[in-house]
Formats: sequence, structure tokens, C-alpha cells
Amino acid sequence: IGAATVVVRLIDRGRLIVPLRHFLDKPFQNWSRGATSLTGSVLLWVDFATSVSEIRAYLPTVLAESTLWDGEVAKVQVVDAGEHAMQLRVRVSARTAADLFELRCEVREKLIAWIGGMEFGGYPGPRMILTTRGS
Repeated sequence: IGAATVVVRLIDRGRLIVPLRHFLDKPFQNWSRGATSLTGSVLLWVDFATSVSEIRAYLPTVLAESTLWDGEVAKVQVVDAGEHAMQLRVRVSARTAADLFELRCEVREKLIAWIGGMEFGGYPGPRMILTTRGS
């Protein structure tokens, strides 16, 4: 901490320079200080025929195979529903921010492959609704 600024190192190794006055004027709460792990989410849009209970049952297998998972958080939730699909949020945890990013990518890739193979022989087909935000 300098006399006038605070330099925050970002996950991408960049730096954010924040005036010290910002912290004095706007109180903040550091939730990560006492925590031993970080949590993150993987969002997937799937059609309504997808079995959420099967995905919940499969997630522990994916995480058990990973060296990145810290063994704390593993949860599948339906967080939204649209006209043709529902959105799943898969919550996982890891020890560091870098591990969490890698774990989220790993879980996303494995779930997409597994969900795609549930009925249609290994390709996403109508089971996965691949969209961009706002579509």
C-alpha cells in the first residue's frame, strides 16, 4: 500500500491501481480473508428433457477425477427457464483463483460432452442449447 494508491494484482496478472481515498470513502468487506477456498459457477442451457438428477449424480464423478477440486462445494441448480430451455448453474470450489478458473473449464467441457452423449451419441444435438447471452 502506497501513500496515495493501492495496487491490486488481478487474476490475469494485470494490475489495478485504486486511489486510497476510495477505500476510505466506501467501506468494503473482504469475504475471502477467512475462507480457505473460492467458489465459482458454470452456466449451461439445456432442454427440458435433460435429467437434472442425473447431472447431479454425475458431477461428483467429474470432480473426483480432478486434482483442482478442493472437496468443498459441488452443487447443481436450475436457476432460470426460458421458452425452450432451462439454465443450470453448477457451483464448484477450488483453493486458488487460478485453480478455480481451470476447474470451471474442465467441468464445463466434461459436462457438455456427457450431456451431449446422453441420448444423441456424443454430440450436443437438441439436448444442449448453445446460445450467447441475450439470444
